[in-house]
Amino acid sequence: MVLVPGSGHVINRDNIIKFEHAPLATPNGDVLIKDLTFEVRSGTNVLVCGPNGCGKSSLFRVLGELWPLFGGSLTKPDRGKLFYVPQRPYMTLGSLRDQVIYPDTHEQQQRKGISDQVLKEYLDNVQLGHILEREATWDSVQDWMDVLSGGEKQRMAMARLFYHKPQFAILDECTSAFYLHMDGRGNYEFKPITEETGVLPALAADDGNRDDDADEQQDEEDGGRDDAHRVHWKTKTNKDTN
Repeated sequence: MVLVPGSGHVINRDNIIKFEHAPLATPNGDVLIKDLTFEVRSGTNVLVCGPNGCGKSSLFRVLGELWPLFGGSLTKPDRGKLFYVPQRPYMTLGSLRDQVIYPDTHEQQQRKGISDQVLKEYLDNVQLGHILEREATWDSVQDWMDVLSGGEKQRMAMARLFYHKPQFAILDECTSAFYLHMDGRGNYEFKPITEETGVLPALAADDGNRDDDADEQQDEEDGGRDDAHRVHWKTKTNKDTN
């Protein structure tokens, strides 16, 4: 199978993510999935489960056009209408305000008509209002990568979803640093994001390490709801070929 970087077709269309017969491969040509075909429309949640190295994050890199498409076709919204939330979010150099509106500038925020009071509501939505109270001003400049804990950085990335209001949110194990100390409430932040903005965690990655008891407990806490379609990925190992 000869793979040519960029030989796939990318089609921009709102409210849909669709792979059609597209090989999923790394930039150096290592094939993770030979023929990937699936479709996600706005309003649908998909949880992609699988072990490390099976291609979950690779899929997201192709979606974000960071990696080339080696064949087939990919239909998706324009790049600015997808928002990727990684496991280790980037905190930019600048003020507290800059952390919430990243990668926008203050001028872009003003042109959008979003006030600092609204930004405060976004922080409150993800339980980060105390940071503004501590810093006393939006113009406070710190080394945010060092000042914020891992969980706070992940929550800040969630606050950015409220601000940007993308068509699709791509969540790549982005709650790993605070899932275990949330008083059993799990990933409840996703729900107000959905209600407030219409943004859905269209594709969410999970490493598959949670046990069945944890899943059952979460189902009970969610009132038995199962909003997400789960897709389990498995890479071929030597044992599989024997």
